[in-house]
Amino acid sequence: MAAANYVFSRLVMRFTSEENHRQAIRRTLIAQVLADFFALSVITYALGSIETPVLILFMPHVILVTIFFNRVRSFLMTLVGVAFASTPMILEVLGVLPVQSLYDESWKPAVIGSPVLTLAYLGGISAFYLVSWYLISEISTSLQRREHQLEDAYEQLMLLDKEKTLATLRATHELKAPFAAIKSYGYVMRDGYAGELPDKARVIVGRISERCDLLMAKITNIIQLSSLKTVTQQAADLQTLDLIGVVLKEAAEARVVGEPRDIRMNNHLAGEPPAYVRASREQMHMLFSNLLHNAVIYSKSGGAVDVSARRKPGTISIRVSDQGIGIPKENIPKIFDAYFRSNNAVEHNPNGTGLGLPIVKEVVRLHNAVLHVSSEMGRGTCFTVTFNLVDQPNPEDEDHGENIYHR
Repeated sequence: MAAANYVFSRLVMRFTSEENHRQAIRRTLIAQVLADFFALSVITYALGSIETPVLILFMPHVILVTIFFNRVRSFLMTLVGVAFASTPMILEVLGVLPVQSLYDESWKPAVIGSPVLTLAYLGGISAFYLVSWYLISEISTSLQRREHQLEDAYEQLMLLDKEKTLATLRATHELKAPFAAIKSYGYVMRDGYAGELPDKARVIVGRISERCDLLMAKITNIIQLSSLKTVTQQAADLQTLDLIGVVLKEAAEARVVGEPRDIRMNNHLAGEPPAYVRASREQMHMLFSNLLHNAVIYSKSGGAVDVSARRKPGTISIRVSDQGIGIPKENIPKIFDAYFRSNNAVEHNPNGTGLGLPIVKEVVRLHNAVLHVSSEMGRGTCFTVTFNLVDQPNPEDEDHGENIYHR
């Protein structure tokens, strides 16, 4: 049995999940079960047929065929198992095989010599296996039905979520244009292009413009997050690009944001050789823009943000760490949920959207990257994103648009 199962397991390992190979796997399973039935039948006879507990070993095979095959095929295979289990005793009754007994040699011939006891024994075996098959089949059918119901419910939920995301995307797109117009009109009035305003009116118009900026930022984030949730990795515009160049550009922009609060940008990527990955350039900018701007925003005045890279065979990790307010330990699993913000984050920056890290999470997911977060309250937070490296593209195909940031 061990040798046969080893051979069959080696055969199954050669198959893939294609439909024709699934049929081959089913045929292999049938052959394996039949080989086991034959081996168990021989063992049953050698150990005294009706005296041995080996008959119970037919049950795992009945369970297997009930799980893997439909009810008709599993019923037929169970009947085959009954036949193999009964064959040793039948052959002993017919005199084809000598009576094999491990215990009282007078007891077993008496049982075999009685047609009533023989039929009762065979009927008991048949009833045991068939009742077991029926119960297992009912349970298996019920579980399969529940599984199909869960799959249907999951597909419905995914469809509803997709529809909700598309509706959000449409609504935010429709809101973006009016808010952009309001924002531009506000700046025109604030800066005096439509005539001088009283001081109080200028202050009010300035606040209107600031609120428009916040709403535009939130709308942009909603659009980005909704777009990322509706795209698949296959549909993403992936290309071979230099990740170091992308990070250098975003670090330079984040440094400008941090200058008014005297936040230093310690960029350790200057002079780093290119690191090529398969990624969407737009999404990479989105990812590191959020990480770096968050690091600057949640840093304390006079603090620093460090950007570094670590290479291992086949991978590169980009590390963004700050000396900011930190994240409570119990909130770290929640920070990638849309709109979630910890209390200390709200207190430090009331105008945050709560969508930056969910966008980071979606970009990481689409690129099969790995994201690690560590934080300590009052001392800062560190985000590390790890990507798989790819070969350098051909010189004529390479986009040198980021090379300026290597200087």
